[in-house]
Amino acid sequence: MDLLLKELNRYKWDLVGLSETHLPRTGEETISGTSLLLSGRTDGTHRQGVGFILSPTTKKALISFTPVSERIATIRLKGSVSNLTIIQVYAPDSARSDEECEQFYFQLQSVTDQTPKKDMLIVMGDFNAITGNDQVDRRDVMGPHGHGRLNGRGERLVSFCRENDLYITNTAFKHRHRRNVTWRSPDGVTENMIDYVLISKRWKSSIMDTLGTSLVVQEEEVRSHPSLAIKKTTVLEDENVLEKQCGFCNEKGVR
Repeated sequence: MDLLLKELNRYKWDLVGLSETHLPRTGEETISGTSLLLSGRTDGTHRQGVGFILSPTTKKALISFTPVSERIATIRLKGSVSNLTIIQVYAPDSARSDEECEQFYFQLQSVTDQTPKKDMLIVMGDFNAITGNDQVDRRDVMGPHGHGRLNGRGERLVSFCRENDLYITNTAFKHRHRRNVTWRSPDGVTENMIDYVLISKRWKSSIMDTLGTSLVVQEEEVRSHPSLAIKKTTVLEDENVLEKQCGFCNEKGVR
């Protein structure tokens, strides 16, 4: 985690969402003035885990933090037009059973149902799903700039979006290929888009751009910081390259 915080010094950021932290603890911590909100396993196993990192500025806008499980956590932030509810997730990968995947979506649906109706809802993180680039029958939930071929977990994600009137912002904007993929195999041969940022359709017009897992929100929607964006970062931790970090950053990105 110290390496992650050091890496973030390269960016102008306000909030970072974490997937697959491998930290077996839950609660709020403060590291060098930075707030760390964790939701991890309780059996001591260093697997799964989600959370958020908040800058001092964003901490002032924090209304609540709810650790749900080692795969789901939520925060609520004070906004000017509307408050924001952000759900951070780490979905079961393809090696996990369909039953475990359904359990995850059942819990995610329960959390989504508890979101205040007037809030801007953002669901983001590692869904371990491929929604594909042929969106002819999925135009209601995604744009034309997906990646790969739709798989079973992608179908489940699309279904979740339809049930909750959510839109997959990653697929709405055209960017260079390397900017859209969010996962690469260790040998660099296989690339996919498996991390997503979803937003309520009623707030879709607030989205200025999405780059990879970077979401630029119109500044009047958020009080905690002008021109917030969700920015993907790549960091080194324990000699492993993690490419599953999302966070609120200034629109200008890297300093």
